[in-house]
Amino acid sequence: MSETQKAPELSEVKVKRSSCELFLLMALLAVHAGADDGQDPRLSPAAEQAANAKIEKIKAELAQDAKPWWAGQYYEGGVGCSVSLTLAPDSGFVYLCSGCDGLIDRNYGPIQEVDGQIRLIPTLPYEADRSHLETKYIPVRWAKRKYLIPEGKMLEFCNKFNAGRLQLTSGNSYFLAETTTRETLALSLPEIPKELQKYLHVQAVICQIQEVRKPKVSLEKSWLEANKINRFNSTPVSLNKGQDDGIFVGMKLYCVNPHDDASDITVTSVDKNSSEAVIRENVTKSRTPTVTPLVGWKVSTSPWPSNE
Repeated sequence: MSETQKAPELSEVKVKRSSCELFLLMALLAVHAGADDGQDPRLSPAAEQAANAKIEKIKAELAQDAKPWWAGQYYEGGVGCSVSLTLAPDSGFVYLCSGCDGLIDRNYGPIQEVDGQIRLIPTLPYEADRSHLETKYIPVRWAKRKYLIPEGKMLEFCNKFNAGRLQLTSGNSYFLAETTTRETLALSLPEIPKELQKYLHVQAVICQIQEVRKPKVSLEKSWLEANKINRFNSTPVSLNKGQDDGIFVGMKLYCVNPHDDASDITVTSVDKNSSEAVIRENVTKSRTPTVTPLVGWKVSTSPWPSNE
């Protein structure tokens, strides 16, 4: 086929691409115009059209071979909502959050890759404290799996790994995971930034409570129900292991002897061979703690330690 025969086909592709971009631009203008009539611009029909057009553009980019490994469609099924995030470097991102009653949040816009981070630039109105959308993610590979971990939740990711919760292949709903790989088996260590690798533990770290101090009661607003106040009982304890044993501030622990899978224990300070932690329990309904820790109790980074 001659070059003159190929030219019309190339011209037709450019026309189609220009038409798609023009439609997306018109949809974006309609979204901002709709904000003036009191309707939530994130949930408007115009925003839906703009998001759908952008998703098609992203999918076209994902179909190409030349794309970074982190580009794709991600999903997270959380408490009370499910989140999807579709993204590619040139076409940007589309974020959707749905609850029991349907769509509750939407956004889209361009993205940037800066120092190994993926940064989202929302086009629609965005309030960080009222949205499940984060704007800075660290892409993580773990065998065939791919994750997008919010910048401030890397320690939580390590804690979930240490507890054995991420190794499960059914669900993995704690973080945004790429949809085609989220159920695959992962036996190696996740590829996380070098400075955080010390927080991953293949073997469970088991400590013993050395001292139990007077519990405190605190009242906190519920993040699920706007008008609800939760009551927590917090008991400070001292542990017999510290930094030399891999204990770190923010580490999550579980009671294993006696066993209590629901225990919520967080390390608050660390010395060389000892550490301090707080055992929290929601006592909103009962007003009476069911977890009363004692000296000698064993706690662990995993609720089911094989080395106990």
